[in-house]
Amino acid sequence: MLSRILSTQSVAGRTQDMTELLIKELSELFDTNTVDDLGSLYFTKKLGEGKKLMISCAVDTSGLIATYTDGTKINVSSIGGFNVANLAFSKVKFEKAEGILIPLGGFDWNTPITDYAVEAGNEDAVKDVVLGDVGFFDTEYTVNPDGKVYGFCAGLKTCVYATATLAKKLMSGGGAILKDENVGEICFAFISHENLGNRGSSCVSCAYNPDMIINIAPIDMTEKNVGSLDFDDGFAVKMLDRAFVADEETALLAEKLLDTLGQKHKRRVSNNAYSAISRLGLCEKGAKAVEICLPVKFMSTRGECAKAPF
Repeated sequence: MLSRILSTQSVAGRTQDMTELLIKELSELFDTNTVDDLGSLYFTKKLGEGKKLMISCAVDTSGLIATYTDGTKINVSSIGGFNVANLAFSKVKFEKAEGILIPLGGFDWNTPITDYAVEAGNEDAVKDVVLGDVGFFDTEYTVNPDGKVYGFCAGLKTCVYATATLAKKLMSGGGAILKDENVGEICFAFISHENLGNRGSSCVSCAYNPDMIINIAPIDMTEKNVGSLDFDDGFAVKMLDRAFVADEETALLAEKLLDTLGQKHKRRVSNNAYSAISRLGLCEKGAKAVEICLPVKFMSTRGECAKAPF
């Protein structure tokens, strides 16, 4: 399943292939599955009486969108955030063309380049590309024996794998662990448009209206003071950011799920100014939320790596 998820493209706005894969993998474990207008997918199952819990992750990655063509070049803008300098000279695939991402001005590995294009090599290929066509970074993924995954957006893809695997492990036993924690209904949500300002989070949260939320997300190990906490072999249960104060009861539930699955973890007080969990809490009930964070290095770039969990 990890291999299939890594090889499936899921740029924001073009996540259909990924949602179809997840429906095939998980639908038999749940009562319903729904895809909303933004492309977010969520599975639900009634377990009995008790609280509504949502376990979620982002399902979309970054990419490129064609703005206009000029000779052999496809001029592009970014979908989502990444360091273009780090991804310069990567292969990019459109539906009817492919080429290499090149800087158009001075190039500095240490500076994000804003003026760039995809060089396709011949005008015949470029003429079939139209405004709005989406470009995918064509990247080979490597999974080392120690479980570390290398490749573009590997951390985001690994979180999709972690969430899907957690769904299988929890629901294959009928959700007994959750019932013991007074969870009466469960929703596993794979949320689209998260790379475009967390747009999908509040939509899914309002639609399902949970009492508690556990979001699974990458945590950047290059962030100041994070590496010193030694998260390399486990998860961080993130409790706080500047926009949102998390809930102790929900954090304890997240930690119990990790303990049950034999996963190492530590508490993490985040200093991020903005997080998906603040948007996920925007529902009628004011859901209590925390994040289970998978450690990665070099977020949303070609050199990203993470340890495959579960």
